[in-house]
Amino acid sequence: MLMGLVISTYQGGTRGFLSAFLSILVSLGILLPVYFLKGIGAGDVKLFAAVAAFLPVQAVITCIICSFLIGGVISVFVILTKRNIRQTIHFAVPILISVLFYVEGSI
Repeated sequence: MLMGLVISTYQGGTRGFLSAFLSILVSLGILLPVYFLKGIGAGDVKLFAAVAAFLPVQAVITCIICSFLIGGVISVFVILTKRNIRQTIHFAVPILISVLFYVEGSI
């Protein structure tokens, strides 16, 4: 997260720093309530906050929505194949896929 703030500040000065900081706050604002409802783990929240430091605010919101959709698809697949509703998935995989889609320009 710190590296994202440093790089954003280097590339955009004060405006870059504020943009990265706002992206971090937006990601925390969206994902912390989900964490408190036991929807995702604390590590996932920290991972997305670190990723958010490198992305603009609109991309953060898009990637969060995409991550939840990808996580839902993976969850349905796990439930259908393992027949275990209590099985947990690692949310880092949907985060990675959504950020790669964004960077590649697919979303």
